[in-house]
Amino acid sequence: MNIAQNPSPLSLFKENFNIKDLIVPLTMILCLSLIRWYSGMLLFHTLAELFSIVVGVLMLVVVWNTRLFIQNSFLVYLGIAYFWLAVLDLFHTFGVTGMPLAVYADGQLGIHFWIYTRFLECLLLLSAPIFLNRKLNHRIMFLAGAIISSFVIWLSFNFSQPILLTDQGLTPFKIYSEYLIIAVLVLAIINYTRLKFQFASNVFYYIILSLIFTIASEFSFTFYVAFKDQSFVIGHLFKFLSFWVLYQAIVKTTLQEPFANMGKASVSYDAIPHPAITVDNQGTISQINRAALNFVNM
Repeated sequence: MNIAQNPSPLSLFKENFNIKDLIVPLTMILCLSLIRWYSGMLLFHTLAELFSIVVGVLMLVVVWNTRLFIQNSFLVYLGIAYFWLAVLDLFHTFGVTGMPLAVYADGQLGIHFWIYTRFLECLLLLSAPIFLNRKLNHRIMFLAGAIISSFVIWLSFNFSQPILLTDQGLTPFKIYSEYLIIAVLVLAIINYTRLKFQFASNVFYYIILSLIFTIASEFSFTFYVAFKDQSFVIGHLFKFLSFWVLYQAIVKTTLQEPFANMGKASVSYDAIPHPAITVDNQGTISQINRAALNFVNM
């Protein structure tokens, strides 16, 4: 049997993940844990959500400015989608008990924003592979995100039903909604696994890891009874990790790896001892090596 053809999960992890990528999220988690311990749950919740919101905004910034260079629209779709999820999470953040918007919807506002946004997130993750082979109109996608988000905002502010949280804890409707979200996320994992060959290996594993963190987050939110429960803390930490891992997939695909490859190509080109010039179809010089420059300057 050829062991090299059947790599272990550990070898796949080492191949596709860099330990340096863990420094920032682990530092964030440590800081959030200390804040939870010394400053209480409200500040922890606010900062945990704001960290995720910032990551969601950064996803849009990256894909919007590199959209012309991305080979398919899959990551553009996710980048725009997660920006609008971040907008809705901002309303969720300021809608929990103790925050300015909590007076609306009989104290249900924050949790309504949470459940609607998570439903939207799982559907977006499930549908994203459609754009592996289809072109996305980014302007229409951005406008659609604005319209859907506006509807969710209107819905959350104008309807306090169904009741999702009482003094006794979560209602069955809230718990079953979380299970339904988890089921959709599992379907998304199955779908991504089926389409694995269409992804770069590192991107695929980052996406799967993000989905696993999201499932862990949703599962944690089926247990808490009060705002200060430990499962509430764990759920938000997993949520932050899910956003961060997906952000890493976008950054590596659109920024780090292309520029690294360009750098390698440039170095390799300069290694050619003879003058070499690359010219496109219009006769424009697109690349020239050091030997050619030295020859011209003789």
